[in-house]
Amino acid sequence: MEEQEREAQEFVNRVYSFAANLMFEQEKSATETKRILVEEGLREEDAEVVVTNLQNQLQQAKSEAGNKNMLYGALWCIGGLVVTALTYSAASDGGTYVEHGVPYCLAQYSSSKVCGKRYPSRYC
Repeated sequence: MEEQEREAQEFVNRVYSFAANLMFEQEKSATETKRILVEEGLREEDAEVVVTNLQNQLQQAKSEAGNKNMLYGALWCIGGLVVTALTYSAASDGGTYVEHGVPYCLAQYSSSKVCGKRYPSRYC
């Protein structure tokens, strides 16, 4: 009995891996992925469940990444405020200060996110 459960779990893992490859690596739509899964022998209801679960996992991952990015953005903003405040107070006797510390820090953070995802490292 345990052997059958293991084989069933391996089959489910292969189906999910195949569907994830279609959706995320080959960039197939949900409809195309369902159609291909059915052509490969999966029942239509099961293909629907697989694709829906993958879409839910993707949405959850995007949401978690967005929350993480908001936290890092807030930390960069606070860092920029600190830079601005410290340089302003240090320049109170007639020196110079960084007036745009917050925008600078936020721009650095944003560009690092864009470069890390969209461009090869040699361009950033």
